[in-house]
Amino acid sequence: MNIGALFGHMDMLPFVYGFLIFFNLALTVWKFKRGMILSVVVDIAVFYAILKMHGGSMTGGLAGLIAATLSGAFVTPMLRIRKKA
Repeated sequence: MNIGALFGHMDMLPFVYGFLIFFNLALTVWKFKRGMILSVVVDIAVFYAILKMHGGSMTGGLAGLIAATLSGAFVTPMLRIRKKA
């Protein structure tokens, strides 16, 4: 029995989307519980702005998700460093 014939039609992108959504949601909850409110607000604002720019589509949601994750990873630490100086 050829397993590739059974699963050859399946696409992995919905799994990747689901993983990215779960990861970002878990990261946002973790930040919120730790009191990193600025980072949570930046993540939500970036996600909402990108989603609205793409007209609320699934592509816009994924683009907003990736942009929010990257902004939370890079922009928020830069704001904290600037604030200390």
